[in-house]
This record gives sequence, structure tokens and C-alpha cells, in this order.
Amino acid sequence: MSKSNKSIQFNEIGDSTVLKVVDTVIPELKPNEVLVKIDAVGLNRGEILYRNGTFFNGSFPSGVGAEGSGVVESVGSDVTKFKAGDRVASVANFMLSQYSTNHHYSVLSENNLTTIHPSIDQLQAASIYSSYITSYFAFTECSKVKSGDFVLITAASSGSGVGAIQMAQALGAKVIAVSRSQEKCRKLLELGADFAVTYDNLEDKVREITNNQGVNVVFDAVGGSLFNSLANTTAMGAVMIIYGGLAKELVTPFPVMQAMMKGLEVKAFVVFRYSANPQSLEKCLTTIHQFIDEGKLLKSPLIGKVFKGIESVPSAHDYLENNQESFGKVQVYSYFFDLIVCPLNKIVDDKVD
Repeated sequence: MSKSNKSIQFNEIGDSTVLKVVDTVIPELKPNEVLVKIDAVGLNRGEILYRNGTFFNGSFPSGVGAEGSGVVESVGSDVTKFKAGDRVASVANFMLSQYSTNHHYSVLSENNLTTIHPSIDQLQAASIYSSYITSYFAFTECSKVKSGDFVLITAASSGSGVGAIQMAQALGAKVIAVSRSQEKCRKLLELGADFAVTYDNLEDKVREITNNQGVNVVFDAVGGSLFNSLANTTAMGAVMIIYGGLAKELVTPFPVMQAMMKGLEVKAFVVFRYSANPQSLEKCLTTIHQFIDEGKLLKSPLIGKVFKGIESVPSAHDYLENNQESFGKVQVYSYFFDLIVCPLNKIVDDKVD
């Protein structure tokens, strides 16, 4: 017998106001599917770009939410990795029109779930996997970060940025975290960044930090006119990775002269090009759990602002999209779940009438 459900859906492209809480019916599971009672979800800017039409490739009504954690309720007939009662997190889920996490109960593919590391609670689990998976593939496949390298990370105060700092350091690199304010830089240093600087006079600051050698890898979520300046911070043979467009400029200039003179590799990075390979994803998750066991990851929380209840998802989207002072991962936790961790900022009880 089908169960009723609460879900976030949208029927048109637009801002956060197009997101609606609706009553849905949980469908019968296909052989490879898993029904998960959701405890918490993490938000990322890719979902905003999906909702506003930049990356939309689905049909209406569409769900939203790529990240989440919860407990398995039931499994399809062909599922072998999970059973009822297992704690799981959604990973590498990019088919939001088919599988999404912003529900009380989510139907997800077995291939897009992982068992949660025993030291991680549900709220953390909803935030860390996407960030760590993204930076793992950026630093081990898209580039080859090695011990002693300098890695420059822009938008370092975001959930992805904080995760990238920890992953680069786990691989032995020295991290230069870049953010828009001195206050954010102070927080980044407290969270373990080797260096934290603002964007003004960035080239001079990097030259001083690296003793005029430049950085070996740039991990950039900003793009736009900043990209040429970032190219000036690089060492010979460096790799520049662009994985976002926070600058909201239509064009990111290609640093032709710097690339030619320094032999730079400039790469546009989308994580699912790597995580879509099951063997690569399994190796990635094994490494993440190993680094957690060794104390190299989760040295500090990735969680920033936390909202309560599925009804607050539109407000959480609006906060992530429009609040330039946000720090860390923005999350929503379910009323099913008792909050037991202390985030970087405060919990917001924001419900829609």
C-alpha cells in the first residue's frame, strides 16, 4: 500500500519562491531502489542553478535536493548493499527530476548511497560527502595534488570550500584560502587553513606566501574577471580548475598569455564526470573514510547555518543564494531528527505558514 509523503517540488523556473511543500505518494520501489527516511539534507549552489534554469534538464513537477542522510526503511528486490535500519547518505546524485532528497521519505538509487561512517552523525553526514567527493576528484583526478604543493581555494568559506581545504591538507598540500572579508579569513584560520587572505592585492599576497614560486593548483568557484588574476598567482605547470561561476559574469576570460608562458592546464570541472564511474566512486568513498579514521578529515565542522523542517527549504535556498556572509554548509534537518551537534552558526526555526 502506498504511503503519503511531504515533498519539495517546483513547477516553473524561478527564485526560491517557486519551491512548494506538497503532499505526494511514495511510489512502489523498483528493484534497484531504496526508501530512506530523511533526517537531514544539505544544500549546494548546483541546486540553485538547477532551480533557476541554468542546469535544468528535467521535467515538471521536479523535485530538488542532491544531498541527504537518513535511515533505510525498505529496499528493492535487487538491492544487496543495504537493509532496513542502515544509516545512509546520498552521494553523487545528479538526476534530481528522478531522485531527490527534499522529502520526508526519499526513493533513491542504490548506486547513489553510501553507508555512513560510524563516527559521523546524521547532520554531518548530510553535509560532508558532497564536499569531500568533489574535492577528492578535483585533487586526485582532475589535478594531481602532492605533498608540499600550494593549493589556492577561492570561495573558501562555502561548504565546498571548507571541505576542499581539509581534503587538500589530507593529501599533504599547503592551502591558501581566499574569502571576501577579514572576519571570514579569521574563521578559516581557526578551522585549520594554512593561510587565509582576502581578494584585494591577491597576487602580491600569494607571491609573499609562496616565496615568489606561485601555487601549484587553483580551485576556483568564482570565475569571471578574477580568473586572469588567479592565473598570475600560479607556478610553472600549474593546474587551474574552475568549478563554479559565483561572479555571475557571462564570460570568464581565458588567460591565454599566462597559459602559454607558464604551461598551465586550465580545466572546467564537473564532479559527475568522475563520480559516475562506480569503481572510481567506491575508491573515493573508501579514501574519505580512511582519512576520517586517520583524523585527516572532519578536523572541524563543515556545517554553517541550519534550518528546521522541510517547510524551511525555500528560506534556506534564499539564504544560500543571497546572503554573502554565509559560512559553511547550509542545511535543513527533519522534525524526525533530534539535533545533537553544534553548527558553526545558529539554528533557524523558519517555517512556512
